Amino acid sequence: MTEGTITVTADAIAHGGEAICRNEGLVVFVPGLLPGETAAVRITSAKKSFARAEIVELVSVSPERRPIVCPAAAAGAGCCDLAYTTSAHARALKTEILRDQLRRLGGFSAAEWEPVLDDVGVRDIGPSAHPGEQDEMQRWRTVARWHSDSSGRIGVRRAGSHRVVTEDRCSQVVPEIAAAVELIESAGAPKDAEIVIAAQDRRGLFADLALAISSLGGNVVGARVFT
Repeated sequence: MTEGTITVTADAIAHGGEAICRNEGLVVFVPGLLPGETAAVRITSAKKSFARAEIVELVSVSPERRPIVCPAAAAGAGCCDLAYTTSAHARALKTEILRDQLRRLGGFSAAEWEPVLDDVGVRDIGPSAHPGEQDEMQRWRTVARWHSDSSGRIGVRRAGSHRVVTEDRCSQVVPEIAAAVELIESAGAPKDAEIVIAAQDRRGLFADLALAISSLGGNVVGARVFT
């Protein structure tokens, strides 16, 4: 099952944002598909019990689908899971993922736990506090992981790949992180490095802007910029 296309319908969303589909008894994970949507997909890898595939063409579209807001995700970066749906629907899907994890992995599968699980959910963080940002799925992330390529350009890795998308920036990060990325890149970022940036958010969860840059060779460079 490695050539040609098949048609599948998404039943649910797995942890990580891939849609769970089935075809002739085989579970097929498809990124970018929403529950209820049908698509022609191409198998990219197959195991005995499951396969992964990519969308070739959407056959039916969920009313919850919308254009991807994040430029980096739209360019193929592996950031912003569920960026192709509304924020309310994304929260509902993440709530179901969380409850499913608690049932299957946390031992909360007994019927007596259902009232407890009903109270488990992903809360609304509200609209962005930054001027001009109307979508609550933008400018909220206060910790982000980046990578630099062999030229020292910074971005997010393409989904399922080590290639770094550097042409477009992720729009989920707060402006402080976006500014730090530009600063590090312009100052000369380490090549082929992993960069983790944490910034203060509007609730004061972080006291300052902390940068941790770890190169693939194991060297660690640290810096701190107070806000």
